[in-house]
Formats: sequence, structure tokens, C-alpha cells
Amino acid sequence: MAIACVRIPHLAISVAILNHPHLANLPLAVGDPEKTRALVMDVNEAAHRAGVRAGMSLREAKAQCMGLEMVVPNPVLEHRVRRRILFGLDEISPLVQADPDDPGCWYVDLVGLDRHHPSTTAAAARMLADIPVPLAARAGVASTMFAARVASGRARAGEVFAILPDDERAFLARQSTAWLPIAATDINRLARMGLVNLGLIAAIPPARIAAHLGPSGRIAWELATGIDRRLVIPAARPETLTIDLPLEAPTASREMLLIGLTQMIRRAFARHELRERGVREMLVQAVVEGGRSWERRLVLKEPAAVEGVVRAVGLRLQDLVMEGAVEQLSITLSGLVDTGGAQLTIPTLRARQNGSLQRAVQHLKHRYGTSPIFKVIEVQPWSRLPERRHALISYVP
Repeated sequence: MAIACVRIPHLAISVAILNHPHLANLPLAVGDPEKTRALVMDVNEAAHRAGVRAGMSLREAKAQCMGLEMVVPNPVLEHRVRRRILFGLDEISPLVQADPDDPGCWYVDLVGLDRHHPSTTAAAARMLADIPVPLAARAGVASTMFAARVASGRARAGEVFAILPDDERAFLARQSTAWLPIAATDINRLARMGLVNLGLIAAIPPARIAAHLGPSGRIAWELATGIDRRLVIPAARPETLTIDLPLEAPTASREMLLIGLTQMIRRAFARHELRERGVREMLVQAVVEGGRSWERRLVLKEPAAVEGVVRAVGLRLQDLVMEGAVEQLSITLSGLVDTGGAQLTIPTLRARQNGSLQRAVQHLKHRYGTSPIFKVIEVQPWSRLPERRHALISYVP
């Protein structure tokens, strides 16, 4: 099995360079100077060499590096870039998974692509060819997701770094523990124990590492020895509908913004895709003057048609603080479902009593992917050990 990891380090900075190419060779830091306590969120390599670190205040960062340029986060443009890359990777392989912890990382299962490309390395190079050069994407190819991610860290911008299966363990042994997908506090504990690379961790019995770090220690030992049982699982691609509205005159009025959103919602529900259908979720994105942007995600308790969505938007955005004059609006409706009648029950029936709970569980499942509601059941009530008497299972009303 071969897996490619396509990465864009420092995605926010790369997106800013894509939009402003003259920033390419300058020391850059991501931060919002208009916030009360502005902190550096990310830096590029040039700023890192100058001593600027994430977590510094903007004043400290500029004192550390006199030529430092500040990049304001642009979540709308980042979202569009990620979406474009994901669709491009889908054209090459149907098995694409975005890293939930790194917005600039995607895993691609290369199974079957040898029929269309001379090698797995050539297939990964084909993926990079579709990504704009200013984003400085690179790829790693290995037999596991973790090894592929580490290999991508060795690749230079626009290049592919491939590892043969027989060489993976030796390659991982030389790499830093910073690559491990565990908490930063656990990595610091490993450093205090003198375990600064994966080879040192692999040389220690797993029970010893687990005794210090718990489950994270076991994960660290397995990854350090090349054991990674994770598979590339593509996320579901829900049906969506996007409506854009460029504003001829930028506005900083919340009332005008709500009027524009109302017209966009009505325009969306006039499309045939939403005929006699409802939506569960809406993403509102706004591009603000000065290269800034913001977005708000609205999750509805139950599928709503046009009037219900308009009412929900008015309630959720009534306390919105405008961060500047909006130049462009965009809404994306998702969770499209067919609307139908609801059969009411006699009030004295028990099913009626569980109706609100059932709707609440469905709302949580749609928002978080899984239901966070559990119930306690008896497993071994006769056991002398309290933890064996009961168990938690997902609650399905």
C-alpha cells in the first residue's frame, strides 16, 4: 500500500503570498493587529530564523525582527483554496482525506494509480502540478500515513520525497519527536527524558513509554517503529449550494448586511436544487476591505425552508460586530433534505415525550458528526468491581 501526504506548511502565509506575490521573500507572521491582545499565530521560515515565534505579542515580534511583515488571517480565501485543492485531488484519486488537525494537509491513497502513472512518485507529482506554485506545496510517499507526513517534511516546495517500505524504519529513527501527533506537553516530557528522536523511542519497551504518557505513549512507540494501522477514509461530500453577492458599494451596516443575506437566501431557495427541500446548515462568508475576511457557521436545530433560514440568520447575527466594510458576501447551504409532513401523536403517548430529546440528539449528531449523548446499561451487575457492572453506549431515542 502506498499513501501520499500533500502538505502546504504555514497555509495562512502561503495563501497571503498567493494573493500578494511581493511578500514571497520577506519574513512574515500571521496576526491581527486590530485585536486587543494581538499575538503571533504562525511564522514562515525567514521570520523563524530571525527569532520570531508563535505566541509572541506583535510588539515583541516586530522588536525581534525589524523587517517583519504582518499577514492578517483570511479564512474565506483559505477555505476556497482548501476546497479547490480537495476537488483537484479527488480528480486523481477517490480516496482523499483531509487532516482534521492541519488545514494544509491531505492524505491520498495511491492504490490503483500505477495503471495511469509510471510510479507512485509520478502520481504524487501530478497532484502537485495542479496546485498553484506560490502555495509551496510538497508531498511525501510512504506505506503509512505517518511516514508519508514525515517524508513530506523532507521534501522541498514542488517536489516529492518517497521512502521505500524497507527503509521506512531507518528513516523514521532519525526524525524528531515533534512529528508525533500527540500533545505538546507529552512531547516536552519526552524531551526531558532525553527522547528527542523517534529511534530512541523505538528502542524502549512500549510499556515503559505508556507508563509515563498513558495511551499517547503507546501511540508514540507504534509510530516510531513504523506501525500505523490508520487507513485513508474519505469524508462524505454533502450536497451544497453556494450563492455569491458582490456589493457595488462596500457597507459596514449590519442592517444592510442582513438585507443582502435575506435576498441571497431567497435567491437560493428559488433554484431547482432547493425546490421543496430544507437545509440544516449555512456558512456565511464576507470579504472585508483591506484583504480581511470573516465567516460564521449557522447550524439549525431542524431542517428549515426559506422563512426559517431567514429568521435564524436574523437571530444569530443580531449581535454581529462589523470588522470593516464588506465588499463581497457568500453563503453556502448544506445538509439539504427533502421536507415532508410530520405525523403528530396523541399527547399521552410516550413517543411524544421523547420528541424534543430525539430532535436534540439529531441536531448534535449533525453538528459534531457523532452523538455525544450516552446512556448507562447493566453489563455485569454481579461483579465485585464497580467499573464492570455498567457500560456506556450511544443513546438512540
